[in-house]
Amino acid sequence: MLCKICGKETNDDRYICNKCYKELTDKINNLTNDIEAEPNNSYLYLERGNAKIEMEQYDEALKDFYTFHELGGFGWKSKIQYCSTIKKHLSKIEANPNSAKLYFDLGQYFIGQNQRETAVKYLDKAVEIKPNNDYYLFHKYYCIAEIEMKLQNYEKALICYNKALSFYKNESSEYLKNIYIQQYEAEIKLGKYEDALEHYKKFNKNFDNIDEYFQEKLINIIEDIEKINVTPDNAELCNQIGHHLISVDNEKAINYFDKAIKIEPDNPNHYLGKIEAEAVDCYDTGESIDKDIIEKCENLILNGTKYSFDFNDLNDVYIIGCEFDRDFYEKYLKKYPKDISAYLAEIDFREEILENYNDSLDVDFGYQYERLLNDYYCLSVNDSQNKEKYINKVLYYLSKLIETDFFEDNTEDIFKNFDEQFLRYCFQEKRKTFLENIEKENYDMKNDICFFNNSLVIGNNILQEETIILIKLLKEKADTLYDNKNYEKALKYFEIYLEINPDDTEVKYDKKFAEILTRKRI
Repeated sequence: MLCKICGKETNDDRYICNKCYKELTDKINNLTNDIEAEPNNSYLYLERGNAKIEMEQYDEALKDFYTFHELGGFGWKSKIQYCSTIKKHLSKIEANPNSAKLYFDLGQYFIGQNQRETAVKYLDKAVEIKPNNDYYLFHKYYCIAEIEMKLQNYEKALICYNKALSFYKNESSEYLKNIYIQQYEAEIKLGKYEDALEHYKKFNKNFDNIDEYFQEKLINIIEDIEKINVTPDNAELCNQIGHHLISVDNEKAINYFDKAIKIEPDNPNHYLGKIEAEAVDCYDTGESIDKDIIEKCENLILNGTKYSFDFNDLNDVYIIGCEFDRDFYEKYLKKYPKDISAYLAEIDFREEILENYNDSLDVDFGYQYERLLNDYYCLSVNDSQNKEKYINKVLYYLSKLIETDFFEDNTEDIFKNFDEQFLRYCFQEKRKTFLENIEKENYDMKNDICFFNNSLVIGNNILQEETIILIKLLKEKADTLYDNKNYEKALKYFEIYLEINPDDTEVKYDKKFAEILTRKRI
């Protein structure tokens, strides 16, 4: 057993080693002498009461705290409450000395008071009465492990955590979360980096999100590593540390990613981490990310790598830190077709955000529309079974994009690397669908008209050429109907034509004649 004062091994049933027991006894005796000399000094009663608590003399401690209160001392209430609660627990134990639960409950009370050393005494007693109770055994070894961690006895702490886990059943996940983090810390302090990494993986596997407390705990562990000037020689561990430092200390994060790259220069995960860390810095400074790092990362991925990586990690980095590189994504999906479903899931997520955005807010979504347009272009090239669906999406986002200020400012860049044949094909498909829909009743063509109207003036040759073909087809159709004396239908086509190309005076003239002839027929 451990001394509850100094943490050293002791065989004393009081859970206090002989040295600490003598020191406490001497302290109480000295304070008693001081009180005889200064009976109105409240502070002396407080100190003697605290010493008597350590000796578990709760009745005597209570008397000192009441005197402390009567002499005008502050903070007496919590002390009296503390001793009174323990006395109630002890009275119950005295009445029923074979109740393991009563000992366990008192042990848990001491844990709640952050007095684990005292708690162990009562948890031990609970286990003594019920030696096969996994619940009591788990809490006993968990408590001892926490004490050993506090004393920096990391090897002993690891042994006790493993014992606690062997009895783990249905405890709160917070216990399991803390055990993995404490094991991670102990193993890093002992230089057992491979073991530390395994516990970190278990932590990640069991818990989706790291809350603020555990994030802070991980940062503190990293700071301790810095203090003892230890550099882990495990690339994956350096990578994990780098990720924890992003947004906390980006410079240190980048250093850890550099260490990981030095150990494993062909692992794209380390480059992705560095790009993400640099992106956060660049966001603050307005600078650009190192293009060489991006190029190196892309080459490793596209040329094939023995290291596994998560598409979502790759995509997150591109969203955070890099301009969308359609050529890279197109090649990526060709090499890793299995990731198409993950790509679609991420696109769905971004589309949902756009759909749920408050329309009343004046926000230009041009960049997001361009990104989605390019996403669906990449998918259309690599997933032939769903090509038609993706083309419709490309056209949808192109029509949304054309209406934005972003498009007006970036027209040339948007179309610069766009495959002309694909763009022409998409437009032809839209034109074909539009001409078919005109014949349908209740067809709302407002958005399509707006798209073609914009296509005529945006400065892209392909869109302009294809729109001119459309208005020629509309004119031919209107003329044919007019010649066949179907003036009402001809009038409809003249109107559509003029909505797209409102400055054609000849067609305006034809439209007026069609209106006159339609009225005459009526």
